[in-house]
Amino acid sequence: MKVQKAMISERGSIFWLVVDDEFIPIPPITDYLAHLKNVERSPNTLRAYAHHLRLFWEFLEERTLDWKAVGLRELSDFISWLRDPLPP
Repeated sequence: MKVQKAMISERGSIFWLVVDDEFIPIPPITDYLAHLKNVERSPNTLRAYAHHLRLFWEFLEERTLDWKAVGLRELSDFISWLRDPLPP
């Protein structure tokens, strides 16, 4: 999984994508980043969100969690995972 910078040629604007290991964009992340772009967030903000969402998606995949079912417990576990992503 990685963050990929893309350019929309007809507009010349930069867009950030999070793609899986087969270089396919992850739809929920793409939709959210498109929303942020539509509400005119800065390119640096979009880039930062893309990198952070990549980490969150990696956490979800590692734990085999559905992003729609994430609650407070999973968010707490994610914070712990960010501090130490390697299992003991």
